Amino acid sequence: MEFGQNTVQFNNYFTVEYCKSSYSFSIEPIPDIHQTLLDIMKDFVIKPPMARKQPRRLKVKRIKSNGEESRPMKCGRCKKLGHHNKNTCSTPF
Repeated sequence: MEFGQNTVQFNNYFTVEYCKSSYSFSIEPIPDIHQTLLDIMKDFVIKPPMARKQPRRLKVKRIKSNGEESRPMKCGRCKKLGHHNKNTCSTPF
C-alpha cells in the first residue's frame, strides 16, 4: 500500500467471505517424491570415468646393451599384450 491511498478500498480483502473463497478449491495430495525419483532414475545410466594419462615427470630410460631383448608391454588393467599400458588403456574400469 502506497502513501496517500484510501484504506477503505482494501477492506474487502480482509473479510471472511474473501478468506473462504481463497480456500474454496480442492487441495490435491502431494505425490510420493521417492516414486517420482525412481521413475526418473530408471533410465539413467552412469558411465565409468574416462581413463586418461595423469600428468607426471618423465622417467629416464636406460640404454639397452646389444644382446638384450625387449619384452612386449603388458597392460596392468586388461592383461593384454600390445602397445598400451595401464595409463593408456581404453577399456572401462
